[in-house]
Amino acid sequence: MKVRKSFKNMILREVVGFHIVGILSLGVSLVVNIFMIAFRKDKRAVHDIIGGTYVSYSHVKNFDFQELREIGEGAM
Repeated sequence: MKVRKSFKNMILREVVGFHIVGILSLGVSLVVNIFMIAFRKDKRAVHDIIGGTYVSYSHVKNFDFQELREIGEGAM
């Protein structure tokens, strides 16, 4: 089931990959993550590999930030 797999991936990535590994490594994983993101071609860090996730890019040209602000103000 896709929903369970996505939820499982989120738990693995965030809880295990980011928080638990970060605490157990006393912050060393943060430095390792920076180097992994900087030098890996796929830009995946430790928590991405543990969670089975990948980095995706959305190239948006001519994005109108003013329109986004107006939408946000209208929601409040």
